[in-house]
Amino acid sequence: MILARPYRMAVVGLQHSHLGTLDPAKPSGLLGTFRTLAGAGMVELVALCEPHDAARLDHEAGYLPGISTVGDVRECVAHTPIDLALIAGPAVDVARDVQVLAERGIHCFVEKSPARTAREWVPVVEASRRTGAHILVHYPWRHHPAIRLARDWFSAGQLGRPTAMHASMTTGQVGHEPFQRSPDGWWYRPETEGGGMLHWLGAHFVEVMCALFGDVAAVSATCAPVIGNLVAHPRMDDVSAVTLRFINGAIGTLHVGYLNGAGGENRDFLRAWGTHGDVWWPSLGSAITVARRDVDSGATIHETVTCDLPERPGTYGNRAWLSEIAEGFVTGIASGTRPEVGAEEALRVLQIIDAAYESSETRRTIDL
Repeated sequence: MILARPYRMAVVGLQHSHLGTLDPAKPSGLLGTFRTLAGAGMVELVALCEPHDAARLDHEAGYLPGISTVGDVRECVAHTPIDLALIAGPAVDVARDVQVLAERGIHCFVEKSPARTAREWVPVVEASRRTGAHILVHYPWRHHPAIRLARDWFSAGQLGRPTAMHASMTTGQVGHEPFQRSPDGWWYRPETEGGGMLHWLGAHFVEVMCALFGDVAAVSATCAPVIGNLVAHPRMDDVSAVTLRFINGAIGTLHVGYLNGAGGENRDFLRAWGTHGDVWWPSLGSAITVARRDVDSGATIHETVTCDLPERPGTYGNRAWLSEIAEGFVTGIASGTRPEVGAEEALRVLQIIDAAYESSETRRTIDL
């Protein structure tokens, strides 16, 4: 799509690990993705805002001479006209900053986590409804070509009625020494992030499970500091087991943990069943396997589809399908197409996670 002019863009928050750098010699992460879009004439980077790390702010600004630099999002919008923003940082900042922007009709590409709790995110949903601001929350996995295939198979009825799903996600980030990341980082503190493994990484699978099977009716969970490397707090889990009862009657189970103590590869997977077949997505990779019953012959058909995942160096994840999320966000503003994972979808994820923590604390099933 050819735009009438580039959208004026701000980056709000520079501490998130997914951001990468604007360095033209080695661009990376989301900053690299949006720098690529700037090169294509889709956006113009006009402001950087970072309230906590002045050195990082100055460092990244050095790659764009003349760009506005500020320490507060209100100061940013008061002095620099902007159309859209990339927001990334501690969840305690993100919800507040997105609300400020959305109330002014500024479109927001939001890196997770969008808020510490669902309650903090509700004002963003309300502001987006009032002003029409597009809000995209970066839970990218529903955009993965393998998950798109699975959604198509279920939507077309090829696998029958959804019945059950199981997903597992483990990582060694802070599971056992030597840590991949310091457990003292803001990612792992209740006052800045709002939750542990389930909130920080398990949210990805919560969103994908909803994308496949729809809304959730009830949640039960056990969330606990089994390993014990995180701050002692009811929401700072390092291992969690969650059961979701979907409105359509299907059951989903999710297991997440800061495990892999030997430093081995993550063995994440998702499997979903219908009355006529199932799908298996191992290692979150390019291949997805479907087994389905042919309605005419009654035979079981097994097929493994390997999705094309072309590389796009210098962007987030170095994969085209990931950078196309940002590109679709920008073109969607021009066409009026709302993001697939918008403010309301993110609210649903946060509500489910809040319910999981409440269920774990109260030992009750929580109805949504």
